[in-house]
Amino acid sequence: MLSWSSGLVPLALACITGLQAQASPVAGNLPFRIPDRVGGYHLSTRPASTAPADHLMLHYRRSFEEPPVTVGLYPLDSPGPCPLPCDSAGLAALVVAFSAQFGPARAADGWSRLEVLELRPLRAPFKRPHWPAWHLVVAGARGSVLHTLHFYWVATPSALVTARTVVPELQPWDAELDGFVSRYAEQVVQRLPPRPDPVP
Repeated sequence: MLSWSSGLVPLALACITGLQAQASPVAGNLPFRIPDRVGGYHLSTRPASTAPADHLMLHYRRSFEEPPVTVGLYPLDSPGPCPLPCDSAGLAALVVAFSAQFGPARAADGWSRLEVLELRPLRAPFKRPHWPAWHLVVAGARGSVLHTLHFYWVATPSALVTARTVVPELQPWDAELDGFVSRYAEQVVQRLPPRPDPVP
């Protein structure tokens, strides 16, 4: 069965000014103050508990008419999908293995077709561009209805940030979505204790 959490690993998966965090859940040993808004996206689902967990899953939307973006946060000192050290090689191996799940012969979960369109480094600019980051684009069909699945991974010094969403029709690139993921990763670094950068 194909899903974001099947097969390889259990994957879930901001420049913000003047926002007050309203919850401080703990992921692994790291407290994280959740941003309520990241660019044009706002937090739509807040964790029910602030108890420590291996990772966090949060949901953001541009509007209630659009599908949510599920963001995952995996501190590098807790069990997570990226092998340690979570550097360029480790993240690339994770992403390539995950993308291998998709193909015409592996369609499942109601999908009649799943095809990788593109696997590329994240286009959105970073203030620190040596962070490993990838964007996987998958075309999917449920009968005659087309969808696009977007998956993101960013290895920051303190945590692996993931994101996923499914949008209607064929939309292989969304500059605002790329920017959201990039800015969210930057915000993670600002809100978590600093650590050495991953090896390029």
